[in-house]
Amino acid sequence: MVDLKEWRRQRFGTGDDDVALISLGEVASDAKLRHSYVGMLHDFYTKDVKKAADGTVTRGGDMAERFQGQDAWTPTRASDDFEGYVAAQDALAEPQPGRLRTHTSVMVNQSQKQVVGEAWIRTPDTPMPITQWGGHTHSLVRPSARGLGHGKAMLGLSMAKAHELGIDNVHVTVSNDNPASYRRFDAMVIDGRAKEVTGDPQSGRRHYTIPTAPYAAAMKPAAPKATPNPQR
Repeated sequence: MVDLKEWRRQRFGTGDDDVALISLGEVASDAKLRHSYVGMLHDFYTKDVKKAADGTVTRGGDMAERFQGQDAWTPTRASDDFEGYVAAQDALAEPQPGRLRTHTSVMVNQSQKQVVGEAWIRTPDTPMPITQWGGHTHSLVRPSARGLGHGKAMLGLSMAKAHELGIDNVHVTVSNDNPASYRRFDAMVIDGRAKEVTGDPQSGRRHYTIPTAPYAAAMKPAAPKATPNPQR
């Protein structure tokens, strides 16, 4: 007998069927999820703050690029024009000269209507060394939801999404100053679910490849069929 919750827990890091990756368009169509998503942007903007030696302040952590520049999507602007924000992020998935296509998915707890984080999946149009573009996936867990195991769950769900996008082997790059992440991938190497790729030891980064087929929706074991009652 197949225990579907246990299978999900081993493969995706959670047995909760309510946790899923959905599109920004789906977030936009649900008022509670849209409100929670804008709250996540505020979370990154106010809590992921770095101050350089010269006094320069960078807000947003890995989302900083969205919050800066002439066309910056601050949390307030995104709240005021969420449809425009979604269109701007969706445009990043279209082919653009000199830029990798980036597909954005949002991790949500569907029953609680809460946004937990965001996953970016990149699909390069031309062959490029992994050390030049950082890998296929990047996961961001909102600051207020960290330390609860969401990163592991998002990793598995991202692998399934990457497989859906036609990526057979995902390349992942992890900074040496992020031990929580690289230890997770090191454990996957030990149990045969990932392979470490040799990179430049001076780069300060580690590189891994992960086959996506085991995470594909089609690979999920079917629930056991009920045995029909014998005819009397």
